[in-house]
Amino acid sequence: MKKLLIPFVLLAFTLNLPAIHGTIINEDNTAIGGVSVFCGNTGVYSNGSGHFRIDVACDSLSFYKIGYRKIMRSIDAIRRNPRIVMERESIAIEGVEVHEKRYSPHLPNYAGKRTILIEETASDAASLLEQETGVYMKGGSLPGESRTMSLQGQRSKHTAVMIDGVVVSSSGNAFDLSTIPASMIERIEIIEGNSGAIAGSGAIGGIVNIVTRRDTIPSSDTTLKVLTQQAMGSYDLQKNRLDLSLWNKYSKTDLNFNRLYNRADFEYKDLQDKTKTNINNAVSNWDIGLNQEFFFLPVRNRFQIMYREFTKQMIGTYTMLNSYDDAHLNGNSTRMFLDIDKQISIAQFRLVSHWNREYTLYDNTGSSFCTVGGKGRNHYSSYGADQQTIIDPFPFLRVTPTFSWRSQEYRYDDMIANMNDVDKIRQTALAPHIQVSATTELEGHEVTANFDYRYDHVHTDNVGDDSFDSWKGGLQWKWTGLFGLSLGGDYGTGFSLPSVYDLYWKGGGQAMGNPDLEPEKSRGYLVSSSLWWNDYFKVDAHWSEQEVDDLIFWHKSVTAWKPDNIGSAFVSNFQLDITAKPFPFLSLDAGWQRTISKDSSGEDHDGKFVPGVPSHILNAGMTLQKWNAQIGFDWNRVGERYHTLDNLAGTLPTYETVDLDAKYHLALDRWHLLRPSFYVQVRNLLDKEYEINEGQPEPGTNWEAGFFLETTL
Repeated sequence: MKKLLIPFVLLAFTLNLPAIHGTIINEDNTAIGGVSVFCGNTGVYSNGSGHFRIDVACDSLSFYKIGYRKIMRSIDAIRRNPRIVMERESIAIEGVEVHEKRYSPHLPNYAGKRTILIEETASDAASLLEQETGVYMKGGSLPGESRTMSLQGQRSKHTAVMIDGVVVSSSGNAFDLSTIPASMIERIEIIEGNSGAIAGSGAIGGIVNIVTRRDTIPSSDTTLKVLTQQAMGSYDLQKNRLDLSLWNKYSKTDLNFNRLYNRADFEYKDLQDKTKTNINNAVSNWDIGLNQEFFFLPVRNRFQIMYREFTKQMIGTYTMLNSYDDAHLNGNSTRMFLDIDKQISIAQFRLVSHWNREYTLYDNTGSSFCTVGGKGRNHYSSYGADQQTIIDPFPFLRVTPTFSWRSQEYRYDDMIANMNDVDKIRQTALAPHIQVSATTELEGHEVTANFDYRYDHVHTDNVGDDSFDSWKGGLQWKWTGLFGLSLGGDYGTGFSLPSVYDLYWKGGGQAMGNPDLEPEKSRGYLVSSSLWWNDYFKVDAHWSEQEVDDLIFWHKSVTAWKPDNIGSAFVSNFQLDITAKPFPFLSLDAGWQRTISKDSSGEDHDGKFVPGVPSHILNAGMTLQKWNAQIGFDWNRVGERYHTLDNLAGTLPTYETVDLDAKYHLALDRWHLLRPSFYVQVRNLLDKEYEINEGQPEPGTNWEAGFFLETTL
C-alpha cells in the first residue's frame, strides 16, 4: 500500500512546486532559443522567442548553450529581473576554435515586428516573402520575374528595403526583391507602418531588412564547405547554384554562384477565350557573391560584393504582343559593402560604406510595329556611409545614434531621339538619427519602449533643398506564464520623395515627368496583440490607420501621360495570423488581411478606391513533417483591385492559387560526408487563370524539382 502511495505523493509535491519564468537574449537584444535551463537535474529548453518556464525546487538556475558563456542565476535574482543576457564565447573542441559571431544588425523591436528565416529551396528574397500574411507581392509569379512588395495596403514604392540595416532602395521607386539571391540571406525582418524615422524616404508602408549570412566561424585547420543545387522545371526552367566557404584561423571567404534560365512561354486564354502562347518572355540571370572576413585585424570586418548580369525579354500586354515581339532589357548591377565594427567598453562602433551601380539597356527597335520602337540606356548609382554607435549604459537601456550620408545619381540616354535624354541628376541626403530602446522585466512581465527620431536634409539638382523631420514611438507589454500575452502599439510619420523618373522623364510626347511634384507625406498608428501557448498555438492581430498626403500617380492628361499629386488617401488595415502545432509532425497556419484605401482629397476622385490595392488577402497552410520528409500545402486568395483613379474601368477579379512543397533529406550512414536533399514545388496546382497586373496573364500549373548536395572537407 505504501508503494502505491509514493507516486501520488510525488505528483502532489510536483504540482505544488513554484514556477519561474524568464526570457533569454544575447548582447544584441535578440531572443535565444534552444538554451538548456537546469534546476538541479531537471531541465527545459527556451522556445524560439527565448522564453522558458520551469518548476523550481532549488536555489539557482543554470543556463547552457554552445557558443555562449555558461551562467548561473539565483532564483531571487531571476524574480527581480527575469531578463537573462547570455554572452557569446569562443570555444575549443579538439584544437578547433570557434570565434564569436560578429554584430548582426537588426531593426528595433516595435509592435508587430516579424522575422522570416531562410528556406533552403527559396530562390531569392521575393520567394521567401510571398507566403507571409499582410505581404502583397507584385510582378510575375515565375522564377526570375521582377517582384516588388507592398505592406499595409500601400504601394510597392512605399516599402523601404535595407541590407544589413543600410537602405538600398532608390528614392520614389519600388525595389525588385528578386535581385537578392537566397544564398546570401540569413533572415528577413519586417516592420510595418510609418518608419521614416528609421529608413528615411520611402518607408511609408514599412521596412524590409535583409540580413545577410554571418555564420559562426571555426578556425584551425583549413576547411572547405561546398553546397550545390541543381534544378529544372516547367517552361525550360534551369537553376544552378554553387556555394563555397573556405576558412582558417586568419580569414573566411564565401563565394556564391547562381544561374537561372526560364523560357516562360506558357499558354493562356485571351479576351475572346482563345488559347494563345505567351512568347518572348524569357529571362536569364547570373549572380556572383563574395563575402570576405579577416580575423587577425583589431576590428571585426567584412567586405561583400553582389553582382548580377541579366537578360529579359519585355513582353507587352496580351492586346499588344506584336508591338513588343523583339523588346528586351539587358544589364548588370553591382552592390558593394565594407562593414567594420569594434566593441569598446559599453559602446559598439560600426561604420558601413556602400556603393551601388545599375546599368540597363532597353531595345525594341526590332518591333513589328515601329511606332513603339525605342532604345535607351539607364545609368543609376548610389554611394554613401552609415556611422552607428551602440551604447548600453545600463542593462535595461540602449541608445544608438547614427549618421547617414547617401548620394544618388541618375542618367538616361535615348539612343534614337537625343531630345529625350535626361542629363545626370544628383540627389544627396544627410541624416542624423537617434534610436532609444528601454526594456524592463518583473515577475514574468516585460515592458519595452522604443523611440526613433531622424532629420533628413535632401538636395536634388534642379529642385533645390528640402528637409524632413520623422519620428516613431512605440510601447509593448509582454507577459509569460501558463500562456503568453502581448499588447503594443506605435505611432509614426514618413515621407517619400518623387523619383527622378517622376520628375524628369521625357517620353517623346507620350509621357512627361513633372518637376513641380511635392514629396508624399504620411502619419499613422498601429496596434498589435499576440496570444500564444508555448509553441503549440499563437494568434497575432494588427490594426493600423494611415493618412497619406500629396499622393503621386501617373494619369492620362489631354496630351500625354504625366504624374501629379492627386491629393490625400486614408488607409485602414486589419491583419489576423493564426499558427498551431497540435502534433509534433503537423503545423497549421492561416492569415487574413482586410484593407480599405480611399482617396480623401475632397477633389474629383474623393471616396474612390486607390488603384492596385487588394480588398483582402486570405491564406492558409498545412505542413506535415515526419522522419526526414516534409510536405506542405498553401492556399492563397487575393481580392479585387481597381486599376484606374476614377474606378470606372472596374476591378481585376479575385483569384485563388494552391501551391505544394515537398522535401526529403537523405540520412544514411554511407552519406555521412555527402548530405543530399531533394525537393519538388508545384505552383498553381489547380491550374487557375488569373492576372496580377492588368493585361498580363499568369501561368497555369508549373513545377520545379531539384536537389541539394552539401559536404565539408
